[in-house]
Amino acid sequence: MGRDVLLVGEPGTVGTFPSEEDGSVRTCCSPDEALARLRSGEPCDVVVAADLPGMDGVNLLARLRDEYPHLARIVVAPPPAIAVGFRIADLAHQVLPSGSAPDVVREALRRTLALRDLLADERLRALAGSVDGLPSLPRIYGDLTAALESPNCGAEQIADVVCRDPALAAKILQLVNSSFFGLPRQVTALPQAVAYLGVTTLRSLVLSTEAMSLFRPAARAAGLDVDALSDRAVATATEAARLAVPDCRTDAFTAGLLSDIGLLLLAAKAPDLLRSEESEVGFTHGALGAYLLGLWGLAPGIVEAVAFHHERPEERVEAGAVGALPTRLAVSWAVDLSMRPG
Repeated sequence: MGRDVLLVGEPGTVGTFPSEEDGSVRTCCSPDEALARLRSGEPCDVVVAADLPGMDGVNLLARLRDEYPHLARIVVAPPPAIAVGFRIADLAHQVLPSGSAPDVVREALRRTLALRDLLADERLRALAGSVDGLPSLPRIYGDLTAALESPNCGAEQIADVVCRDPALAAKILQLVNSSFFGLPRQVTALPQAVAYLGVTTLRSLVLSTEAMSLFRPAARAAGLDVDALSDRAVATATEAARLAVPDCRTDAFTAGLLSDIGLLLLAAKAPDLLRSEESEVGFTHGALGAYLLGLWGLAPGIVEAVAFHHERPEERVEAGAVGALPTRLAVSWAVDLSMRPG
């Protein structure tokens, strides 16, 4: 597995980053130098852009997505203007607060590099890396707009609508855990994420996601029943939360909700692969979806549960085990139950 990291930023910003434990970490001062090194064939797995000026960062991320989509993209930056911020959130896989301690950056890199074991095929990593938006399930927009317009609607009610759209839920969690908020701990509960975002920012996010509606025809053309997928995701998430131990319920719900997000990615980007047997193409939609969520910085427990959600549990769930399962097993059982006839 490669462990080649390219840091792009001013020397004073990246000079103290520890490289001994993180593989080959090289630095350069500008986006142009970074792109020149990549064009020369210099090995690279992850690009970290540190404190670049707003549009310099946006332009570099866009070039990386278009020309080197198999590379993971991490940004270390202060909260930018909202328009630039949403574009960075779309283009970067993870956004860390400016001034993050080296250990924080190291942990983000460790988790990102570990994803190479989950999805070794560079072609498939490029598929996930090319995404700056996922197809969103169209049914929820009327309900969400009505909820946002209601003066009596709170975060819980808005989250109930949002959780019916796995792509939008994932983007909200990605954004609320970015440097725009600089929260001291990771947020995995949708009501809490909605509360942090606020109605104005959430409305902007919904409009941004709506602009990605061009993916919807691709999903339909690929034969993906997005409404059925949405219903199954909510049922799986609810059952997974019921089965999980109390400390894992939030992660289990989130993993259940996002368990089939790899199918949305395939429908949008590679419908021919969507129609193929997974045993023939050598990967699972769970691993592909988990890779994308891992790039976005979601918790390792969620990533693992999504990656292996179709692995049938070996032991049966006894009555006394309800509410006592770890995240991965709770999600596997919830998926197994949802697939049974009747």
